[in-house]
Amino acid sequence: MDNKEVKNDWTKSAATAILRWALGFLFIFTSFGKFYYQGKWSFENAKWFVTGYLLEDKLRESFLPKWLIAGYGYALPYCELLLGVLLILGIARNKVLFAAGLLLITLLIGAIQMKDYSVVYENFFYIFICAVLLFCPNYDKWLIVKKCSANSDKTT
Repeated sequence: MDNKEVKNDWTKSAATAILRWALGFLFIFTSFGKFYYQGKWSFENAKWFVTGYLLEDKLRESFLPKWLIAGYGYALPYCELLLGVLLILGIARNKVLFAAGLLLITLLIGAIQMKDYSVVYENFFYIFICAVLLFCPNYDKWLIVKKCSANSDKTT
């Protein structure tokens, strides 16, 4: 392998790692935002996100049943946090990227319900990042948990 090929390999690995880490941090910090309310951090604040933000404000007139919105709203911050950590560590990389893409699609549906089209466009961008990362798994070599990820992704 000549010097140019080594540099190319390094830049492809760096690019895919930066995209994956950025997506991971996006999920972590959006999760944190749901646990912070009125200047306080608490897992109880997820209740405000569901009752005050989703049910009473944004999705008040949704065709979706309230129990479904509430269940989704309570699970969302924990799913975002878990996906973010797994993306940063690189554990089960392809499965986590696929799950992240599916979660983003559900958020896209919610944004369409809320008629918040700027969020729709943002989510399309994040879904595109998930798809790009799924297309180039061989370049993503900067995995903190490389051995675990390699074993879990052999079935994909």
